[in-house]
Amino acid sequence: WTEAARATLLSACEDLFQVWAVRQENLRWLQGKPIIAEPIRQLGLTCAKWIKFNPAVLTKWTVVHEFGHAWVADLRGDLLPRAQGRVTLNPLAHADLLGTWVLPGVMIPLPILLGRPLPFGLLGWGKPVQISLANPRTRRMDDILITLAGPAMNILLVVVFAGVAQAAGLVPGAAAGRDFTRFVLTGILMNASLAAFNLIPL
Repeated sequence: WTEAARATLLSACEDLFQVWAVRQENLRWLQGKPIIAEPIRQLGLTCAKWIKFNPAVLTKWTVVHEFGHAWVADLRGDLLPRAQGRVTLNPLAHADLLGTWVLPGVMIPLPILLGRPLPFGLLGWGKPVQISLANPRTRRMDDILITLAGPAMNILLVVVFAGVAQAAGLVPGAAAGRDFTRFVLTGILMNASLAAFNLIPL
């Protein structure tokens, strides 16, 4: 064996080993097991949970908010909300084209495009409840009560969720009951935000 032949053989063996190592790494990557692929997999799971979780939660609280307007208007003798089918908790009755479908539909893919969940959550709103205020003697008071009814429903939910969080001793980021903790704390945040946003005109 000459020195040149031995060097050539060693080089060929090293090349074969590198090809084998790259192939094994690719197989592990496809299986989602390597260190490099794990953050990508976790990010995908996080985005998938965010996409599934936030629109459903936002829809629930928006429906409750709009139902509050319609319910109080109905109690005050306004026949229009009931005639339009708004005195209900059916989400379809309160869905707004832009605020319920278009804007959330644009925001839902953003965590994947940006590579991280949105820090401010999901924005949206329901279809405004139309009222007639037909009684001139109580029109002003009816308008005030109906306007405050939506934020009041959200504030009530904040109190309820805060009570649940206090009673259960929920801590943000805790591993135990993580989905339930996220649901309760997100309920507090979203309902407080909806109430504050709707009180701005006042």
